[in-house]
Amino acid sequence: MSGNFKEKPMKIMKNKFIIISILVFSGLIETSAQSKFSVGLSSNYLRNYRIITKNKSDLYKEYRNENEGPVLGFNSEVNLLYNLKPKFFFELGIGYVQKGYKTNEDILIDPCFSPVTCGYKSEMYRYSYDYLTVPLHFIYTTAKRLNFSFSFGTSLLIPLSSNVERILRKEYKCNTDQNTDKRNNSDSNKFNMSGDFGFGIGFRITEKMNLVILPNFNYNLFSYENTDIKKNNYNISLFRNEDKLTKEHLVSYGAGIKILYDLKKADADKKHSMRNN
Repeated sequence: MSGNFKEKPMKIMKNKFIIISILVFSGLIETSAQSKFSVGLSSNYLRNYRIITKNKSDLYKEYRNENEGPVLGFNSEVNLLYNLKPKFFFELGIGYVQKGYKTNEDILIDPCFSPVTCGYKSEMYRYSYDYLTVPLHFIYTTAKRLNFSFSFGTSLLIPLSSNVERILRKEYKCNTDQNTDKRNNSDSNKFNMSGDFGFGIGFRITEKMNLVILPNFNYNLFSYENTDIKKNNYNISLFRNEDKLTKEHLVSYGAGIKILYDLKKADADKKHSMRNN
């Protein structure tokens, strides 16, 4: 009862934040036609992992690095860009991102040791972290039809969910016949920020619209300890005398597509047309 009672206020706060953010963003778009604004929509495929930056046992750290790997995810954003001066923009937005990593798929030595695993051949664990993002970026871009851009800044990361999935498979590396058990993992379910860097290659389709291919990289600035993986995956005799304290940062890199629409030019064209009439 107490766990559910604590979760409901968090869900209400998150829903309110999403609604308020959408309303604020909509208001900005409506007024942007009279200003130096552009709007953007982006979607990226990401390769997600974690970097252990603090540890007490080198043996435990090396074992984890050998037995864990990246997972695929994505992020999508709606952005509002303000033209600070020629070729230089400030970007604000709202979006969603999936982060995380997984353990390697292992063959079960004695599946029927437990009734849960009996009948399955392998298992793996996937740690998933979903965030609502608020990007705050500075962007430099060239003005030609074939254009290049560089972006840097930070994103506010508001946690939406943090889960661990235990995946049991009847055939090794075959996901067509598997069983998934998901549970909550609150270790990293906290506010975070990321350092973001991107390099874009764009092609101006029309005078007002620019299509950008955008490789990017981001790094969560605040570390956390995954106590769930320590207790449930590595509670083995190999580490009986080892201090398994670790601190890790989530990282993501990938590429995607971003569409930018220049509202300033649309407004300028409208004024020019009115003057001619």
